[in-house]
Amino acid sequence: KEMVQKGERVSIVIPFYQHLKNSKLKFKELPAFSVQMNWRRHQVQIMTTEVSGVVFYFVACDTYFDRPKMYSYDDDVERFALFDMAVAALIQKMHPAVDLVHVHDWQAAMVPLLLKEAGLSVKTVLTIHNPAFQGNFSPDYLTDYLNLPRALYEDGTVRFHDYCSFLKTGIVTADAVTTVSKTHAAELCRDKESFNGLGNIIALRGERFIGITNGIDTEEFNPTTDNLLETNYDYDSYATGKQKNLEELEREFSYHRLPKGPVFGVVTRLTAQKGINAILAAIPALVTYDMRLFIVGEGERDLENDLERSAEIFADHVKFFKGFSNPLAHMVYAASDFFLMPSLFEPCGTGQLIAMRYGTLPIVSRVGGLNDTVVDYRNDPSRATGFTFDKDDDKGLLDSCRAANELWKAGQLGPLIENAMNYDSSWAASVDNYLDLYRSL
Repeated sequence: KEMVQKGERVSIVIPFYQHLKNSKLKFKELPAFSVQMNWRRHQVQIMTTEVSGVVFYFVACDTYFDRPKMYSYDDDVERFALFDMAVAALIQKMHPAVDLVHVHDWQAAMVPLLLKEAGLSVKTVLTIHNPAFQGNFSPDYLTDYLNLPRALYEDGTVRFHDYCSFLKTGIVTADAVTTVSKTHAAELCRDKESFNGLGNIIALRGERFIGITNGIDTEEFNPTTDNLLETNYDYDSYATGKQKNLEELEREFSYHRLPKGPVFGVVTRLTAQKGINAILAAIPALVTYDMRLFIVGEGERDLENDLERSAEIFADHVKFFKGFSNPLAHMVYAASDFFLMPSLFEPCGTGQLIAMRYGTLPIVSRVGGLNDTVVDYRNDPSRATGFTFDKDDDKGLLDSCRAANELWKAGQLGPLIENAMNYDSSWAASVDNYLDLYRSL
C-alpha cells in the first residue's frame, strides 16, 4: 500500500487459500494453465482482484490450498513447489512487464532459481522473515516436484548439508537478500551455529544482505479509528479509553474478582521462540502485583496445556484464549498497560509496534527488531517506549516487570505512553529503503 502511494505499480502473488475462497472479495478469473510436476499435471487457475491500489493474483489449486490451514502440512514442500512453479510460469507470461520479483521466506524462495533456469533476466530479492523455517527436503524431490536436475544439488546450488533447502537456495540465487531488522541482520551474520548454520551461507552475500525494519499498517492499527475496540481513544484520552476497553475485556473473559494491579497482555504464536516458558515461570511473581494477564494465542500443544493450567491455578489473574481472534487481539492491545514479548529471537516482531501504537508499553528481550524499536526506561527515560532485557538474563523479564510495576504504581507512565504512541511505526521509511535497494539492482 505504501509503495502504491509513492507511485509504484505493485502486484502480490499468493496461494488461493481456503479462507480467501470464502471471503467477500470479488475475484476475476484469468486463463488457467497447467503445471507439470514430473509425472503430475496440475491445472492452475489464476484469480485476481485489487485492494488499496495493489493488484493481487491468487494461485488456485484445490489439491494443495483448499485446506483449513495455510501451513504445517506434511506435504508443504510439494505444495509450495507447485506454488513456486506456478509463480514462475505466471511471471513468464507477464514478462517483460515485471521489473523485479520480491519473494518472502522459504515458501517462495525457489522462484529466483526457477526464473534463472527459465532464462528470464528479472531481478529478484529474498526477504527472510524467520530463518528457523527453511523448507528442507530430500534431493530426490528436485526432479520429482520441481523438474530440476540433480546437478543443482551436486554443484551446491540447492544443497544444504546433506539435503536441499528452499531458503538456502533463495539466499544464494536471489540478486539481494534482506531480513526485517538491522539487529537481526547482524545476528544472522555473526551466528554461525543456529538455524542449521544458515549464517555461514548468509555471510557469503556480503553487502548484498541487509536489514530493513518492518512497519505496520497504521490505518488498521489505530486506536482512534479501530472499529474492533469498545472505545476509541488518543493520547489525550488513553486513560479513559483503556479503562473502557478493559471493562469489556473483563466481561468477555467473565472476570468475577477484579484485581487492582496493572494489566499485562500477550498476543502471539505459542512457540518456544516467543519465550512462553519465561512468561509461565514469571506468572507466580506477577500474581503478587495483583495483576491481570490476558493471553491470546495458539501453537505448540504443551505450551497451550501449560497456559490452560496456569489459567486454572491463577483464575483471578490469568485469562487464556486458545486460538486466534483478531477482535480479541485488538482489545488486548488496547486494554493492557504492558505487553510481554520475551522472545529468544525475533527477526522484527510486530506485536511491540502494535502495542506502542495503542499506548501499551512493551517489555521485550533485546533481540532482533525488538532491540531496534523499543527504548528502555532505565537506559534513556526521556526517549523510553518500554522495557528491555538481555535474553540470557534469567531474571531479566521479572526485573523489567518489577520496574514497570513500580512506575505504574507511581503513576509515572504518561511520558512513556506519549513516546510510544508517537513512535513512527509506519512503512514510509522502510519502503524508501526497499525502493533504493530495488533501484540499485
